[in-house]
Amino acid sequence: MPRARPGELAPGGRWAPPVRWALLDCPDEVRMRRLAARGAPPEWTAGAMADAAQGRSLATTVFTGDGDLADLAARVLAWARDAEPSMPAPGDGEKPHDQTLT
Repeated sequence: MPRARPGELAPGGRWAPPVRWALLDCPDEVRMRRLAARGAPPEWTAGAMADAAQGRSLATTVFTGDGDLADLAARVLAWARDAEPSMPAPGDGEKPHDQTLT
């Protein structure tokens, strides 16, 4: 059985509620510029753009940034402390999803 790397769930593992899900995003122009700088082939760029669009459509909370990392970190931390869980703890019932943050 393969071993999980640090930060990954082991095979058969489960998240322990409450869980909060958010997407860390950047503008498409920034993503394309970063991929080009890394020498990514066009098919990788197309795939990355499709993945980003899908992530935005699925995530209920999106943090967009391409500037001050301290500001982004502070916004994420404030959200993590105050946000309703995306997956409530057992017995908590259903919680509403968070608003998108930008």
